[in-house]
Amino acid sequence: MKYIKIKNYLDFLIALLLASATLPILAIFALIIIIEDGPPFIIKQARIGKDKKTFILYKLRTMKKDIPLYAPKPTREDENITKSGRFLRDTGLDELPQFFNVFKNEMSLIGPRPEMPFLAEDFKEKELMRFKVKPGITGLWQLSRKTYQPIRENIHYDLYYVEHFSFLLDLTIFLKSLQFFVYNLVFTILSILKSMNRNFLRL
Repeated sequence: MKYIKIKNYLDFLIALLLASATLPILAIFALIIIIEDGPPFIIKQARIGKDKKTFILYKLRTMKKDIPLYAPKPTREDENITKSGRFLRDTGLDELPQFFNVFKNEMSLIGPRPEMPFLAEDFKEKELMRFKVKPGITGLWQLSRKTYQPIRENIHYDLYYVEHFSFLLDLTIFLKSLQFFVYNLVFTILSILKSMNRNFLRL
């Protein structure tokens, strides 16, 4: 498909612009994570990509450093999530290092969720369709899910994306993702300020 080739160029160019713009944010949170809980500030996890090839996915660390990489998905109130980690998860900023996965041609800006190898082992033939395209930093699954909802419950969104793969669908997801990110960022910051104000009034 011609669009796949065009998408590869668009991924690189847009990721380069976004990565350049957010590099200071990445550096600030890397420092915060190290100060709060020590190094490392990035975690590396094996994921399954296009054509079922394994690659290493990068994320800012949001859990305490002694927690196993593939620990069960935490609830929002999990005490093992660091203070900075909760903010990163709520805003989606923990995904910033995945721009490097885009540069390495392992991921796309938009696509199915990058799956963990041990979960992919149980996929049936239809579920394996999601590996026909590169996984994405964002996508229908990521937009449709609740932050702490079980992973396997929304796989049909990934299958829908593969079956309806197009520029228009990608553009819609991209614009919706920007809206989703801005909303979560503003809501999270306002919630923190409100909490700080309550604590200040108690003093």
